[in-house]
Formats: sequence, structure tokens, C-alpha cells
Amino acid sequence: MTRFIFMKSFYNILLFFCCSFYILNGGTDGTIRGQILDVDGEPVIGAQVVIKKISKGTAAGVDGNYLLLNIPIGTYDVSVQMIGYKTQITENVSVTMDQTTWMNFTMQIAAIEGEVVYVTGERPLVEKGATSKKISMSKEQIA
Repeated sequence: MTRFIFMKSFYNILLFFCCSFYILNGGTDGTIRGQILDVDGEPVIGAQVVIKKISKGTAAGVDGNYLLLNIPIGTYDVSVQMIGYKTQITENVSVTMDQTTWMNFTMQIAAIEGEVVYVTGERPLVEKGATSKKISMSKEQIA
């Protein structure tokens, strides 16, 4: 009988410590997820979602969805960028313990116009490095 009481109390103590461990060591991070679309409602495949402060990022999938896991609790600036679109930065995004923060983005097209560059060149009449003679003839000259 004494052994049964001892085992029962041992299991109760063990159960107490296991539960306490999970409660005290609960969530220490959160998640950010959402969808990235263009102005026409089409997904922006491969758009980069980055949190520079903690050097974490991800890319949007074929449906425009993204998922950032294991983000430490805190407040961050989240940037979204893609070639051909304007970069968006959302400041003071709060990540809460064991919660998912939803952030959907609509990307604006950025038309970047560069300046026109003209490239010209001249060929010298005599090539100093050539070791053989070149002759160009047309069909009429051969006939």
C-alpha cells in the first residue's frame, strides 16, 4: 500500500513539473503570413518578404502566399520587394506570442526609365595584329 501511494505521488509530481515546463516555456515566437498581389489581383510570384532587423525572409509562392515562421516577439519593419514593382515597407508590425499576424500586400508597378546610351565604334583601316591579308569580293567582282 505504501508503495502504491509513493508511486501515485511520484506521478503527480512528475505531471506537475511537465505541465509547469510547458506553461513556462510556452510560445516565444510568432508567425507572419499573407498574400502578395499586383493591382490587377494577380499573384506576384517570387516577391521577397524581408525583416532586416532579424535577417529573416521568404518568397511568395505561385499563388502569392508567403509564410514567415519563428519570428521572435517584438515590433519589426516588414519590406516587400520584387523587380518591376515598387518596394513597400510596413513599419511597426507587432509579432505576438503564438499568434499569426496577417499581412496582405498590393504591389504597384514601377516603370523605371533609363537614359538612352549610344554606342559607336570605328574600325581601323589597317589591323596591325593581323598576319594574313584579307580580301572581300562581291559576286559581281568575281563574275
